[in-house]
Amino acid sequence: SHRVMPGTKVGHLAFNYWMLPMVTRVEAAMADLRGQGMTALVLDLRGNPGGVGAMSIPVARMLMTQPGSLGKLQFREFAQEFNVAGNPDAFTGPVVVLVDEGTASTSEIFAVGLRDLGRAQIYGGRPSAGAALPSLIEALGGGAMLQYVVGDYHSSKGTVAEGDGVRPDVLVPETRA
Repeated sequence: SHRVMPGTKVGHLAFNYWMLPMVTRVEAAMADLRGQGMTALVLDLRGNPGGVGAMSIPVARMLMTQPGSLGKLQFREFAQEFNVAGNPDAFTGPVVVLVDEGTASTSEIFAVGLRDLGRAQIYGGRPSAGAALPSLIEALGGGAMLQYVVGDYHSSKGTVAEGDGVRPDVLVPETRA
């Protein structure tokens, strides 16, 4: 979903999963928000559990005029670099990323990557889930299941999101209101 916040020029964009078909929808939403005169963006990743890591690159490209890296996911045999090409037409206004305990995986990689590039500030009532790494689940004898990590992520500045999660730059206490 997307909208310009009433009485402001602040755009609000939220989506619930990082899947490649969503890129065109996010691009259309950004175009619509910019067409309405958006001067700042709130990217709401609360409750977004992640998805396809590669989707973070074209979304980041909508926000970055200069090239940069959201970080690297190191596997045993290879590494996946989250390199973003600069986009001269990218949105240049302030960007805030909202996180909560349901923000995980690709959402965490995207948030910490943009923050470490100086392109976004993170707001939230608490850190994200701290579940950024890819894992596999295998059935064991006797019916037990084993989930194990198969890669390790670090942002371009060496920040990790696994474990403690992405800590907000600005804590905003959550209330029922």
